[in-house]
Amino acid sequence: MVSGRSRAESQNELKAFQIVVAIARADYWQEQPFILEYRHDGAKHRYTPDVLLVWGEKGTVVEIKEDKEAESAEAQAKFGAIEDRLAEHGYQFRLWESLRQAHLLP
Repeated sequence: MVSGRSRAESQNELKAFQIVVAIARADYWQEQPFILEYRHDGAKHRYTPDVLLVWGEKGTVVEIKEDKEAESAEAQAKFGAIEDRLAEHGYQFRLWESLRQAHLLP
């Protein structure tokens, strides 16, 4: 699906969306597809993924972050909690840091 105006919140996200369109060959993809509630450090949080990619029955949620944002211990713990919650719903989670890991598309 490629349509309309992008919701990209950074140049990094915009570049990632361009990569998805060019090479992902996903059956479906959507920016900011849903809001996920999860618990972390005893508190309830809400998370909106950057991208949902779907190949057949397989769904992968992608979060796009700059290296410095993604590598902190706090971010790693938060993304671990999000990954666990997404797995409960049958989704995989991928963190793309400065697009170095965009090659992880199936």
